Amino acid sequence: MSLVSSYDNPLLYENIETTPTKGLAPVGSIITRNFPTPAQVGVDTPWGFTLRNTGTGGRIAIGVVNNAGNPGNMIFTWEGDETIIAPGIYYRLESIGPVPNGYELSVNGNVRFESGGSYGVRIWGMHEDAGTWYYTEDIPITVTVSNGNGAVTIPVHLFDDFKLKAEWYDVRKSLTRKIGDIDTSVLVGGRLEYTVKYTQGSPIAEDAKIEFNGMNVVHEVLSRGESKSGSVDLTGLIGREIEVRISFPSAPGVWSEVLFDIWIIFDFSEEPEDDPVIPSNWGEYFDQYKWYIVGGVAVIALFYMSRKPSIIVVK
Repeated sequence: MSLVSSYDNPLLYENIETTPTKGLAPVGSIITRNFPTPAQVGVDTPWGFTLRNTGTGGRIAIGVVNNAGNPGNMIFTWEGDETIIAPGIYYRLESIGPVPNGYELSVNGNVRFESGGSYGVRIWGMHEDAGTWYYTEDIPITVTVSNGNGAVTIPVHLFDDFKLKAEWYDVRKSLTRKIGDIDTSVLVGGRLEYTVKYTQGSPIAEDAKIEFNGMNVVHEVLSRGESKSGSVDLTGLIGREIEVRISFPSAPGVWSEVLFDIWIIFDFSEEPEDDPVIPSNWGEYFDQYKWYIVGGVAVIALFYMSRKPSIIVVK
């Protein structure tokens, strides 16, 4: 059952970066989310979320973070009340009381932005444990807000929940992708937004790394099942073509899988002549499906080798 009325008034909390990410008891899991990615300054835009308790009984909540360094305030409207969320503050809507496992809560309203530009926003699935709120789900998104002065922000989803898997014989697994046709004549900045998660494998912690044009810009140590998110400023580092490499080491004799979700956000002073593009990478496709290809070639070869030769009788 979804009950909008099952929420207290939204509360404001500071120091979001120090909020613990782990806890027990209830778990607030985001089932559906609707939050604007394009928006316009001063225009109310609908948002909505459905949250499910996938843990034990307790209180759950949705949190929306206006990242520090964003261009301006986000103004939320919920049940007729407006709440101003400044950069570095998050907005929380919580259940009034404990809810059982499997219980779903839905909430919706409007949001508008006071300033134009590119906003980094994080959506949190939260729960309460011993009077303290924790987030166990962290979804980063980018909102491009038009301010009418010609500024354009173009997000490129370079790795879309991509699972990089190291087999038992690998000592390191990596993959490189590029973005080209970047119009640097009108480029004013950019950033890399990421989420990494150690999805499955051995109990040994993994070191997830992201390199940008050969520079190591992200290094996260992950325990199994743990995810981390962040943002890296790329202003002054972007050329006509960029290269992003994801990797992690793997202990011999075991296998591991790490999920990478990476956006590259380009900020232009005006509409670029061409949008940035991700060129085709046939080497990546071959590496991903090489055993199927090798197996298919082997089957065809065995078929032809097993055929009996034709007998030609010459009279």
